[in-house]
Amino acid sequence: MDGAGNITLWGYSPSLDLTKYIDKQSEELPIRLLLIGNGDLRHIFHTLASTTSPIHIYILESQLEIYARHLLFLQLLFTSVNQIGLQEKCEHYLELFANLHINTHTEQYLKEAATQLIQHITTISGEFQLASNVTIDASLLKYKEKDFLEGIFQFWRAPPAKQPFPAELAWDGRVRQYLGARYDTRRNAFDWDLHMKLAERGFKRLNAHEYGDWRESGLAFHLTRQDYTQPNRTLASAFVFQNSDGTKQARRGYWGDILTGPFLAHGLIPLDNNDAQMQAKANDKFIKTATDVSEYNVLKLLGQLQEQNNQIKIVLLPLNSIADLCTASKERYRHLQFDLVYVGCGLTHYLNEQGEKFSSSIMSRGCTLMLELPTFLLDLKREQLEQLEKRYDELANNIGCVLQDNDELKVNAVKLYKYNHGGRQPGHGGQPEPFRPIVLNPFRPIDFQPFRPVEPKPEHPQKEPKCEEYIIVLGRLVKVPCIREPHTTHPTSTTRPTRPTRPTATTGPTRHSSTNPTRPTSTSRPNPTNCTSAATPVTNSTAPVTNSTAPVTNSTAPVTNSTAPVTESTTSEGETQEPASTPEGETQEPASTPEGETQEPASTP
Repeated sequence: MDGAGNITLWGYSPSLDLTKYIDKQSEELPIRLLLIGNGDLRHIFHTLASTTSPIHIYILESQLEIYARHLLFLQLLFTSVNQIGLQEKCEHYLELFANLHINTHTEQYLKEAATQLIQHITTISGEFQLASNVTIDASLLKYKEKDFLEGIFQFWRAPPAKQPFPAELAWDGRVRQYLGARYDTRRNAFDWDLHMKLAERGFKRLNAHEYGDWRESGLAFHLTRQDYTQPNRTLASAFVFQNSDGTKQARRGYWGDILTGPFLAHGLIPLDNNDAQMQAKANDKFIKTATDVSEYNVLKLLGQLQEQNNQIKIVLLPLNSIADLCTASKERYRHLQFDLVYVGCGLTHYLNEQGEKFSSSIMSRGCTLMLELPTFLLDLKREQLEQLEKRYDELANNIGCVLQDNDELKVNAVKLYKYNHGGRQPGHGGQPEPFRPIVLNPFRPIDFQPFRPVEPKPEHPQKEPKCEEYIIVLGRLVKVPCIREPHTTHPTSTTRPTRPTRPTATTGPTRHSSTNPTRPTSTSRPNPTNCTSAATPVTNSTAPVTNSTAPVTNSTAPVTNSTAPVTESTTSEGETQEPASTPEGETQEPASTPEGETQEPASTP
């Protein structure tokens, strides 16, 4: 598992007021927004605090733990000020949002909120009120999803002895697994990621101490002087592992981000850029860190939210229901047209899977499409980010959306597109550029070179031609496979030595045997050394014929003009061996063997 984890507990772009990027806002009809893979509540929080028009927000996520956190934060935001003050509400929000450990006061609030959420989620109608003007609609969720949400809320309020959550152990295991051999020098690795990656990509407010503490222990915001000793159970999630025997087992632990951090949501840019305190610098560094900016922005948004009285409806869609939403296969999804669609960087492959149905079914006339860029995913390199940005343009062009230039959004790691009513931006030859389908998962390091030329497969080596030779056995010509000597490399030569051949007689009958090599009959210059070396391969080559059960008879027919090839064999000393010769006029008779006796091989001098 990489640094980003498998669950998006917070996003990778700062909070935005999404209604600013909608062209026309009718006062009679509510604004409809669709947020896909948002990860947290930052955009909804900012949008609800800034707009005064009626608004309907549809949320589609990939895991139910994110839905549970959405409901918790919505209940916290719309709690009356008479019950919880703004400063206390801000502390609860930031602690539950980012810290791996919380204080006892925040834990007490979490248990009370979990009890209330269980009552809300188990209502028959599926709708409940968080305030007089705020309605939560969970009726579209499946019953098993509601049961799972109830189980999550039960876990939040369970005593540690009954359902423990060792948050510190879970965090340390993730850090050790990610760093590997670098764990002993982890502080240096944290400092490198901060200055060489986050700072270069635009996040310069983050302090080395707060980032290092979060990477070390999971504690992001130090807001009070109290000790953070209780585990934050809202960060726990389940992950299915496959054991060595093939069985699958779900384990609860911390499987979220351990690399980028939760500071981007509210700590990148202050809401009021004209505030002198927020822009003050010392030694070319901001005095106010990401923790200060986050607290400043959340307090400001909470104050604005208390003044709003517009009608708000938030709808939770079933998990991975994008296909039903785009095809309108169910009655409840028909006639749904959205004014703005926001897609997080973890679910951008939905655009590729649905194609033109994504735009023609759910986008209204002049709809705005916003795609979150993975700029702050530190596992991705600069070249991969550029390739991803081009891929986003292809995805948007494929569904009929045109890129809009907006420098402010590009700084905030978001790209803006407009739906041009089914038309496409022309590519080469006036035709839309074809999209190369690929399932994109930016939470893992990606090799963005999928279009390499395919290397030709190596040809199979040709088999050596079958080697055969003819020998004379008992006066008959027999074809047998030759037996090659194992290849050995000469210390001074790279060529393979020549295989010695059996010496044969040129004229006259010759005595043959399957086990007895030919003995030279000529008395002129016998070479016992050469005879021995030449006879050795013959014995091996005729070995398969040794155990023949054919009767041995005395052959009286002379064998002349043998067709066996006569070759010269070269010994290891480089001498050439001459074949045995027979004096003229003399006829060599084959040796006779009495019946029932076995001929002994001739001894070599």
